Amino acid sequence: MGTDTNKIEDYLKDRVDEQIEWYSKKSGFCKKQYYFCKIAVVALAALLPVCIALLYRNELLPIAASIISALIIIAEGVLSLLKSQENWIEYRKIAETLKHEKYMFIHHAGVYLKEDIESVIFSYFVERIESIISQENINWAGLNKSKEEK
Repeated sequence: MGTDTNKIEDYLKDRVDEQIEWYSKKSGFCKKQYYFCKIAVVALAALLPVCIALLYRNELLPIAASIISALIIIAEGVLSLLKSQENWIEYRKIAETLKHEKYMFIHHAGVYLKEDIESVIFSYFVERIESIISQENINWAGLNKSKEEK
């Protein structure tokens, strides 16, 4: 029974916790990336009418207005290309789903509430975790494939 306990603890630490940490970090990174670009777009878009209003007073303002417009287009293009918001939400969802499964397993709740041997419960847990992780990998591969086809 000690070996099964070690196997479970190793899996939780080496696979589940590692995946939760990875998805949490990636989610946070994508969230920051999204907010940075969106704040830049809003700030630049707010500056544009000011530049246009002052257009007749300074010869450099048309250039500034053009640069600001280009930066807005670039920031929106980067957001569209990187899909930061979509990735942030998806990664957060997966991290939370993995945490949920982990806690349900640890506390023998929900589908893990069985009066069966511990190894059967652990096997079911591993199947569910791997299903969650592999589904995300399939979604990621499909998303990248559709990007390449365009």
